[in-house]
Amino acid sequence: MSGDRRNERGNLAGGVFDCLCDDNFTLIHSPDRLYEFLGYTPEEVERLFHNHMIECIHPEDRQEVKEEIARQLTAGNVFMFENRLITKGGEIRWVWVSVEPRTEDENGRYFHCIFHDITKTKQDQEKLAISEKRYEIILSQMQDIIFELDCRTLDIYYSANFEKKFGYQIPVKGFPDSMFKTDIIYEADKAALRKKFQSLLLGEDSMNHEYRIKRKDGRYLWVDVHATVMREPDGKPLKILGIITDIDARKTEILEARKIANLDPLTGLLNRRECIRRISRYVETRQSPAALFLIDIDDFKTLNDTKGHPYGDAVLSGTAEGLLSIFRRDDVVARIGGDEFVVFLADIKDRRHILPKLEAVKKIFEGLSTTVSEKPVSCSIGAAFYPDHGKDFDELFEKADAAMYKAKENGKGQYCIYGE
Repeated sequence: MSGDRRNERGNLAGGVFDCLCDDNFTLIHSPDRLYEFLGYTPEEVERLFHNHMIECIHPEDRQEVKEEIARQLTAGNVFMFENRLITKGGEIRWVWVSVEPRTEDENGRYFHCIFHDITKTKQDQEKLAISEKRYEIILSQMQDIIFELDCRTLDIYYSANFEKKFGYQIPVKGFPDSMFKTDIIYEADKAALRKKFQSLLLGEDSMNHEYRIKRKDGRYLWVDVHATVMREPDGKPLKILGIITDIDARKTEILEARKIANLDPLTGLLNRRECIRRISRYVETRQSPAALFLIDIDDFKTLNDTKGHPYGDAVLSGTAEGLLSIFRRDDVVARIGGDEFVVFLADIKDRRHILPKLEAVKKIFEGLSTTVSEKPVSCSIGAAFYPDHGKDFDELFEKADAAMYKAKENGKGQYCIYGE
């Protein structure tokens, strides 16, 4: 979950801060997130509390926090606890805190702290003692999934609500193979997610990424992961703590809206803008020969005026269906104007291979024919090759357009390849 995400009560869900290992836990560094959580400005915290974090802790919790920290420091380097903080408005907020002791020349020994708001869950759990079971109960009540990876053993722990949401448990042992060598992660998302994960091991302090996780029923859900590294004094990663948030509904809505924005509403083909974007991306990143067809329905205006717009729309829709049945999934098929269509064939091995495609396009109109001045519906096609006839969309379109008009001059219902 991204650090600036808010819970339903409007409070910041968590953040980080550094404080001295003294009796007052004196703040030495904190992003704005902590101050916004407390409701104070940095100047107010300094003036009212002298930057003593202990004074923001509920008075009943202060001694217990000190004793718990002292106890856990004897047991290990990284420790966790929870306590109540009092905000500027007097509201009491429960936080879960993970602490890593560090040392630097300027401040000496200090604590690097990551806190997370657990107030809503804690309302039902306040009387429970600090224990592993208690943490599991707290985390199970949260919609977000919390995980912790031990960078030394590569053991990973997920809160219980992972199984509740996805229907299975991920093995504790064997991370990251337990994720990346299975189908748990959507195949197309693996490379980018692995790269993000490796960035944490190579020195980045945090990462944020969207990807898809498989449910027990086989469907993949979009999630957002936010992870932070806890390091040893020498900089080596010790633990990676993270939060996984379900964003499937929002992400699906965004993708659907983007898809609609890229399509021609009548035919369902790509629109002009998306056609140009995809062809431009091809010529910028690949050198393989390709071909561009410009297809124009002959005398379409006369057809539309004579038979009516519903019939004209049917011809356009039928043309689109025919084109989709002829060309490959990776080819670009678009309607770029009233009666103009573009097809971009990627990775052409032999120029002669486009001839059957050109003939197939012509045959589409045999099934769409009607009587207009006693002539069937036909199309004129101009073709140009990348990179010989153009290095970008505009150049290719110009050459294909010239070839298409040559085909019309030759009697329509024909195709012409630029330069031939």
